[in-house]
Amino acid sequence: MRRVRIWAFGARPQAFNTVRFSEKILERHGISVTTIDLSEVLGKAKELNDDSKKVKDSMNRISGYGDTTATPSEKLLQLARLDVVLNDFVETNKLDATAIQCWTCLLYTSPSPRDS
Repeated sequence: MRRVRIWAFGARPQAFNTVRFSEKILERHGISVTTIDLSEVLGKAKELNDDSKKVKDSMNRISGYGDTTATPSEKLLQLARLDVVLNDFVETNKLDATAIQCWTCLLYTSPSPRDS
């Protein structure tokens, strides 16, 4: 696992206090941890245009996973924009793994561009 690169996306919520790690110990073993503030990622996702090719491609992948008919379209678009930002960050930083803050809180805290 030496030279593995992990991205920690957002802070660990209080309910997950037992799910923790030591960056110092990981780095001592050649594993680097890149952190980014949740608001920065959500801000980048909010800036994306719903009609962009990347967002549309993401929407198609998400809809291909399973039945999304019960999911509000604005939440699917929000998820697609977030997917684009996450994938771009992983590719740009050549990351091997990600740790994402409580997934459901992301969907409830990041407004769509039309909500602002």
